[in-house]
Amino acid sequence: MKILTVRKNTGEMEILPGAAREKANTFIEAAGPAEAFDLALVHKPDLIVLDALLPAAEGLRLIKAVEAENALNGARFIFYYGAGAPDAQPPSALWAGLEHGPALTPQGQNASAAAREGSGTQEAALRESAEQLKTLINGTPDIICFKDGEGRWLEANDADLELFNLKGVPYKGKKDSELAQYSPLHREAFLACEATDEISWGKGVVSRGEENIPRYDGSVSVYDVIKSPIFYPDGRRKGLVVLGRDITERKAAEDKVLAFNAILEQKVKARTAELLASNEELEAFSYSVSHDLKAPLRRIESFSMMLADELGPALTGKAGDYLERIKFAAAGMGALIERLLLLSRTGRANMSFAAVSLQELTAEVIEELSAETPSRKIEWIKDRLPPVTGDRAMLKQVLINLLGNAVKYTRPRDTARIKISARHKAGETVITVEDNGVGFDMAHAGRLFEVFQRLHTGEKFEGYGIGLNMVRRIITGHGGRVWAEGRTGKGSSFNFSIPDNIG
Repeated sequence: MKILTVRKNTGEMEILPGAAREKANTFIEAAGPAEAFDLALVHKPDLIVLDALLPAAEGLRLIKAVEAENALNGARFIFYYGAGAPDAQPPSALWAGLEHGPALTPQGQNASAAAREGSGTQEAALRESAEQLKTLINGTPDIICFKDGEGRWLEANDADLELFNLKGVPYKGKKDSELAQYSPLHREAFLACEATDEISWGKGVVSRGEENIPRYDGSVSVYDVIKSPIFYPDGRRKGLVVLGRDITERKAAEDKVLAFNAILEQKVKARTAELLASNEELEAFSYSVSHDLKAPLRRIESFSMMLADELGPALTGKAGDYLERIKFAAAGMGALIERLLLLSRTGRANMSFAAVSLQELTAEVIEELSAETPSRKIEWIKDRLPPVTGDRAMLKQVLINLLGNAVKYTRPRDTARIKISARHKAGETVITVEDNGVGFDMAHAGRLFEVFQRLHTGEKFEGYGIGLNMVRRIITGHGGRVWAEGRTGKGSSFNFSIPDNIG
């Protein structure tokens, strides 16, 4: 007879001495119900002796687990009321009960009847609880499997059995490699699972990974698998809980996104290459324009000067006026070509970002503009401007263009008031240039930063409609924004922002 004894603690349980030890019996001792169930699955005991001092809940869970296991249907239970337990009985009486029947007769019939009645009620409650748990586990589409410390299957839910074609197969007590004989299609999956079990035990912590499971329709399912190793207090393997969720559809969607991103990345690369080629062509064209257009302009200017020297005093009246117009127009065309070239280079320039003192940069620009307009009465109003990160030369060009426009469009005012201020907001520094000049109609504000677009005629205010477009290009290159506000006859304000984190 195989007898499994379940002790309350790790101390030796003095049980079945003498005649019991002398007979042809095999004794297996377990230190608690959890270890007892694992040993029961391995040794298939005929009798399980429970220490009456065990916590009731633990003992009842073991009884229910054994009753639910088909491989342990032949096992009988008995409670040992030893020293220290109510209705204690000597070991000799226990053994006598074993020899004459499945039930012991403890001292006192009333105690025996109460024990039997309590046991029946507890067993019924356990049976109902186990059925509810089994229904819950089998109702989930996720796979659930419990294994012992050697990797042998102890229990699996319906989803797991269906996935591996193990319905009706005596899977309990077998390792993955042994189960492969029942479903050859899953041999590789079984072996992979066995290998990852070892990895999980080796790490000693919950592990997670993806496993590919073939199906009989030719498809392959991808499962997100979580493995939780369980150990005895002394470090020995106790078991493994395996949970798996079908993520095939999610993976397919992720693969589509990755494929789309790869295609998009290739398109972006191709488009970038096209833009680089276009920029190179534009640069070549710009230098060609510089050479081809400036050369005849230089000849016009040269011949105009020669004509003026040749005719001298004879150039009077309309003839002299016409010649001056020719010289002025040639100079204007030359300036326009230079501005176009500068605009082109601005769009392609490799900016060098560093700390820039707006306070110093603004002072430089104001000094240069004041030197160009000595007869003007201009009131400059400056807040304390913070440092920013940017390309110093490019930011100076921005200030030259914006402050220069303010100087130009306040010309009709007896006293021009131009203010430059800054504020920090939401991860960026916003710089504002305000003036009391002629302003503009906000209905046309969208045209301001377009190339060659002007809201005032050249007769009143000189210009080519390039400066503000250059401002936008430079600030966009810094990762910032530009915008303007104004009212006709009431002045205007131009704003640009510089992000805190650029470069």
